[in-house]
Amino acid sequence: MALFNVHNVHNVHNVHNVHGAHNVHNVHNVHGGGGGGGDPVAIATSAEGIMGYWDGTATATPIASMDVWRNFMRLQPANQLMVLAHETAPLYRVAQTTAPLSVALANGKTLVTLTPPKVAELALLLPHLRTAADLRADRMAEILEQSGQILNFYGSIFALHPARKRWSLLLLAAMLEPVVMAEMQLKLRASLPRPTDFAQQLMPMIATPEHSTYPSGHATEAFAIATVLSALELAGAANTAPVAALVTKVMGTPASDPSMLAYRLAARIADNRTVAGLHFPVDSAHGALLGLATGLGFLASCATTALSVPSWQAAGSGWTTAFSLDLWLAALPGWKGADTPVPAAASNSPLALLWVKAVEEWV
Repeated sequence: MALFNVHNVHNVHNVHNVHGAHNVHNVHNVHGGGGGGGDPVAIATSAEGIMGYWDGTATATPIASMDVWRNFMRLQPANQLMVLAHETAPLYRVAQTTAPLSVALANGKTLVTLTPPKVAELALLLPHLRTAADLRADRMAEILEQSGQILNFYGSIFALHPARKRWSLLLLAAMLEPVVMAEMQLKLRASLPRPTDFAQQLMPMIATPEHSTYPSGHATEAFAIATVLSALELAGAANTAPVAALVTKVMGTPASDPSMLAYRLAARIADNRTVAGLHFPVDSAHGALLGLATGLGFLASCATTALSVPSWQAAGSGWTTAFSLDLWLAALPGWKGADTPVPAAASNSPLALLWVKAVEEWV
């Protein structure tokens, strides 16, 4: 799923090179003492000309620092993401591999349990795809853009320019790594047919992916992104318990409220996949729940104090209508279960430190 190319998220740092015509601004491409910039021959002859005699003895005292954030900032972008991937990879595991499917936290506590619909139940949803297909001409530009990436759509709400939200973008990349891994494992275990497998007349407007229709990856990732960005916005507004506040918000705020704009966008991104002919409404409903659950689990994993997030349970047979944010929000109370404890992150965890830096960008 190439919604947000998490491995290339660090390309946002190339914003410093936008003034490429004015070479003085390319200070980020300097030699740096370790190679990687400039003509090596010219640098070598320059060194010979200015060095003078040196017998190999140390002439400076290197600074040795155990400050994790300072050292993290000195890493190249790809290596920063490697460090974060090491932190986030153990966050979730698919604990149940036959229906019902469940995603648990690293501590073994269940985060979300999803019972896939039966094939016959998917067939009953085909009329909703037929109706949604009438919107293809109106939404074609959105659908084509979202087949490759979705982050620009959130940028139109939250001003996600890398010059302003560098660490927030990196936080999103760190979040999506384990979410996508859990999502793809659920797809593998569910292995349900796509809409076009039921009716050739559907003729999807873009290529149908090879993996399971359930759950929707676009819905999962879109709702996970909306969850993290909404929490950052709450934390930036001085809310000292953004995870709890966000749970309260999604459980009690109507879709029409302006504060739900990120979730309205997530729902439209998910619904566009049904319009395109690629997903059933239940794929989006349960993908959205998976995105919310894993997004909240990720946020709690960034906290240096122990938190709890809701566990969720939903059955595919219970979703028999089209997908919309209003209907999804109405279903949430029936899916919500007991709270699941999430262990506190270490105070020097790169993930916890990244969260703090990301929040500072929202103040």
